[in-house]
Amino acid sequence: MVGIFMTTYNFLEKTKKAYLSLKEHTCYPYEFFIIDNHSEDGTREWAEENNIKYIADNSGNNLAKALNQAVKHLLENGQIEYVCWIHNDMLFLNNWLKNLVDFSKKHSQCGKIHPANWFYIQSELRSIWKEPSQIDGTEFDYVDLKNFYDSEGEEAEKFMDINHYNYGTGNDCPWIIPRKVFEDGLWFDEEYQGIANYEDWDFNNHLLENNYEVVIYYGSLIWHPLKGTRSTLPSEQQERFNRLNEERYKKKWPQYWGKNLWLVGRGKGNFYLKRIYDPLT
Repeated sequence: MVGIFMTTYNFLEKTKKAYLSLKEHTCYPYEFFIIDNHSEDGTREWAEENNIKYIADNSGNNLAKALNQAVKHLLENGQIEYVCWIHNDMLFLNNWLKNLVDFSKKHSQCGKIHPANWFYIQSELRSIWKEPSQIDGTEFDYVDLKNFYDSEGEEAEKFMDINHYNYGTGNDCPWIIPRKVFEDGLWFDEEYQGIANYEDWDFNNHLLENNYEVVIYYGSLIWHPLKGTRSTLPSEQQERFNRLNEERYKKKWPQYWGKNLWLVGRGKGNFYLKRIYDPLT
């Protein structure tokens, strides 16, 4: 069984859409809950009305603490084999989770596994790529679920079939992490501030130091535009946290500074796509 948690703060309509997508397109057994940073838009009431487990985030707006809180809660269930973090502005393609778990069981050296992002892939294949600065988080709001799956489902499943064996070094979200990783004592560093990056790169480096791999698996797909919750943060706050986190990261991991590979898939060009996917047209 996979323990899945969704972090959220307001954006109830997004949460509803993402949850419906998850529910209708996830066939592998899972336990799900929302960890909410004290939303004021009725998120808690909606969750309770729909029998969705709800947990209040007690991190004080610290993503690393929230992640650890959620993981610890899930690991109380001895049946949980993997922990999975999702956002509330994601859509999920058929078999995305089953394919991730199947891949993990065949590659025990992988400590953190990410699906590929169909948002990037379709943008490149159709020559409609936007620079990250042009993506403002509203892309998700305009997606109609039926139209999305009618238009994208077949091609996305074809992509997953073609890339059944393909994976590469990379970092993205969502992810699944085997239970054993946490039992080995690897957790997110709560000294990183806010939700302004670096806590995931830090965690990845710990995995590498413990002989695990961090990969993107192209046989599993989700759809996730850039700049969701983060786009609503006050820019001054985000910049300040980012500077603090950057300095902490540089001091802690000088051997990785300027050498990490964790932005694979985040920039124009997505070079790996051309090497692993030949569209069947």
